[in-house]
Amino acid sequence: MKILQLSPKPPFPLHDGGAIAAWNLTRGLSLNGCSVTVLNMNTDKHFTNIKDLPQWIRETSRWESVNVNTRLDLFKALINLIFSRKPYNVERFHSKAFKKALKELLQEENFDVVQCEGLQTAIYIPVIRRYSKARIAYRAHNIESEIWERKARREKRSLPHYYYSIIAKRLLNLEENLINHYDLLIPITGRDAEVFRLMGNKKPVCIIPSGFNIDMMPELPAPAREMSIGFIGSLDWTPNQEGLLWFLEKVWKPMTSKPGYVKLHIAGRNAPPWLEKILSSTYDLVYEGEVEDAQTFMMEHPILIVPLFAGSGMRVKIVEGMALGRLIVSTPVAIEGLPVTHRKDIL
Repeated sequence: MKILQLSPKPPFPLHDGGAIAAWNLTRGLSLNGCSVTVLNMNTDKHFTNIKDLPQWIRETSRWESVNVNTRLDLFKALINLIFSRKPYNVERFHSKAFKKALKELLQEENFDVVQCEGLQTAIYIPVIRRYSKARIAYRAHNIESEIWERKARREKRSLPHYYYSIIAKRLLNLEENLINHYDLLIPITGRDAEVFRLMGNKKPVCIIPSGFNIDMMPELPAPAREMSIGFIGSLDWTPNQEGLLWFLEKVWKPMTSKPGYVKLHIAGRNAPPWLEKILSSTYDLVYEGEVEDAQTFMMEHPILIVPLFAGSGMRVKIVEGMALGRLIVSTPVAIEGLPVTHRKDIL
């Protein structure tokens, strides 16, 4: 079976849940005998030269890459807000160069399936229908409108609240208009599948979680001599920023007001300067920035926190942390879609 997989980012480095989820499926399809071609967008935020991909990634599939400018532009965001009904965070992924590359691939080769990873590539379904007879699979990594609706709810009455509310409504409209324009829906969790059912999905559903390959799990270390708490995640993602600030104010500040022995270690890439300043000046907090290996970081700290109040889909780092034997302390939102029980698998 020939499969074309469309991705809004390269799969490497495997620093975030979206890249890990897409790569796991690429690898799984390849291991099961499929011929996989991946056409991905290369953005400033997630730039990787395809020639620099490790051999173990390139052996699984054929890779094609298109440079796409998705940088946040405040002027374009304002124009979008006033004159458009499309969500700006998806409109930034409209690319003539990507559309041209997709069209050429579809005209050159006959694919059995074209799989869209996320909403940012699902917007190209009309192009796929026009130039190919392939079946279309939509892999929904999140319910995007839900993430922004939750962000708006936390802001209450403020300018960000109104802006997030507008984006959430536009995303919901886009997601609802997308319903049933694919041939197969692939949500990451059963909960997301139910949300799509309520939206009106009538197409076949195949739930494929983002898993963790235990065959690649390193040997667990000896119990740590010192108690420590770790957090790892993309620090340019607003829900991570909001969750961390809440944790520092509501949990960490009261904890460190009394003599203790616990240190908090924060790891993540692309932290804005204002957040770096806060993290670098917080008592008993070690800001490590981007770490070379996420698993090594997680194994160094017996407790991992996931303080999320906005999100959807599945938190891959929770699955990975549990596989590594770490104690996970999270908010209820962070574990949505995971079959875990409070005080048994997680706190």
